[in-house]
Amino acid sequence: MAGGVPLYLQQFDDSISVDENIVEAFLDPSSILYEEPVNLLKQEIQKSSAYNAIIEAVASGKTENNEMATSAGIASGDLTYYLKELQRIGLIEKERPVCGGSRRPVYRLSDNLFRFWYRFILPNRSAIERHMPQRVVKLIRGRLSEYMGPVFEQICCEWLWRQNAAGTLGDGFDEVGRWWGNNPKKRRQEEIDIVCLADGVPVALGECKWRAYRTKSVSESWASTQVDAPFSRA
Repeated sequence: MAGGVPLYLQQFDDSISVDENIVEAFLDPSSILYEEPVNLLKQEIQKSSAYNAIIEAVASGKTENNEMATSAGIASGDLTYYLKELQRIGLIEKERPVCGGSRRPVYRLSDNLFRFWYRFILPNRSAIERHMPQRVVKLIRGRLSEYMGPVFEQICCEWLWRQNAAGTLGDGFDEVGRWWGNNPKKRRQEEIDIVCLADGVPVALGECKWRAYRTKSVSESWASTQVDAPFSRA
């Protein structure tokens, strides 16, 4: 939710529940994180309405050009300019499948604070400012596991890089990422969560899934994360 920025992490208390942290850090109009993404965007970009619409579209899962343009109500020709500006300031990044596959890139938000805020806080500001945080946190709780799926994939990739640097993965790898594309045998689109490459050749494949939690504190919640299928050499 916080994107790893120390100031943002200080707004969380690992002795209370995830729900309580969300209420205190995000659902209080006087809190630092309540308007932080909007304020940061205004510092970088003037006339931010179009950019807000694009970020909200990506945060809600619209990751391809046509999806973003339709959701944001922006002409496809204009979308390219806005995306380049958002990439320039480091809010959005273009992602392509490792070792080929689909020719169409997808876009993702580089900052998880923006992704969380635009997905859950912006659409519910009216309820928040009418002092109905429990209604909003209930909505967030129901969708948090879906939100955490891509975040957990990033966490797994970061863990692999650490293990790679420590020399615990055999000969290691020099690139890691997702793969998606067409399976010609089954004639359908498929995706592999983690593909590790060495000299451009796949050397390991992995699948990682976030499991919903029912625990009291933030630290206990993190302890419940796990990889369903073990990382395995190809």
